[in-house]
Amino acid sequence: ASLRSGESKRPLNLVRGIFIGPGDAGKTSLIKALHGEEVVQGKVKMTPGIAIREWPVPGTAIKARFWDFGGQVMSHSTHQFFLRERCLYILVLDARAEFNANDQAEYWLEHVKAFGKEASVMLVGNKSDLTEVNLNMNALKEKYPNIVDFYPLSCTSKKQKFKNRFATFRTDLIDQLQAVGTHQIFFSGNQFKM
Repeated sequence: ASLRSGESKRPLNLVRGIFIGPGDAGKTSLIKALHGEEVVQGKVKMTPGIAIREWPVPGTAIKARFWDFGGQVMSHSTHQFFLRERCLYILVLDARAEFNANDQAEYWLEHVKAFGKEASVMLVGNKSDLTEVNLNMNALKEKYPNIVDFYPLSCTSKKQKFKNRFATFRTDLIDQLQAVGTHQIFFSGNQFKM
């Protein structure tokens, strides 16, 4: 059914947040933490492929649709079909990785640059309770001016030591999702009920 003239219509108010990064970095754990769910180290399985979950953006009429991309190397070639400009990217890096953190960040930032153009990127260093993620933020921001900021977090310690850092990340995430703007697809009252 299509919209008829004079029929009331409501916007869908969806915004897309894309979570990218290496496998086992904690993208799924971060999404669970944002939903207020407990995250226990070693209990969250690596996402095979892509998982999508909605998050009502607090204090707004917006819903974020979080796209959680599995970090498997073979899925990287499929990113071109899903990565877009009008969304927010959350790049989750693993503090325990044996790779140089800047090299790891640049690998993923190049994906965003290729497919998301100038889209904003929030860098998250997860598992910072175990090891700090050491990034040269000056060099990264010079090369990638679309970086919002760097957030060293721990999804398993979000209520303890990392409580304030997590709160800052969450507030900035809400601001950035609002700044992206929503996809204003309109539906009739009956379509909205489906």
